[in-house]
Amino acid sequence: MIDYQTYQNVIKSVAETAAYPQIKFITDPSRWSLALCSRQAGKNWALTRMMLLTALEKKNREIVYINDTYKNARDVMWIATEDGLPAVCDQLGIKYSENKTTLTITFKNGSYIQLM
Repeated sequence: MIDYQTYQNVIKSVAETAAYPQIKFITDPSRWSLALCSRQAGKNWALTRMMLLTALEKKNREIVYINDTYKNARDVMWIATEDGLPAVCDQLGIKYSENKTTLTITFKNGSYIQLM
């Protein structure tokens, strides 16, 4: 299980660095969320943190990120040095295991994020 302090550290980091529209998007309780934004509006930044908070919040969550191609999903959410899932987990001190073949990050609580 993810420890409470790690979860609180992620929330604190998001609260300190996000703009108000990003916080609204990240904390929206709806099952489906939509962000209609201009370029460079912080969509990937917000989406990465929203997926992490969702995965850390409860155990055994299955989160899937889908892009138009596998390469684009990998480039945007895996390889990106600032907004990629492995990079953000490292920045925030979140322990995870990764499968580079399936582009999946798994957490101690059994939740995982998979890119497609």
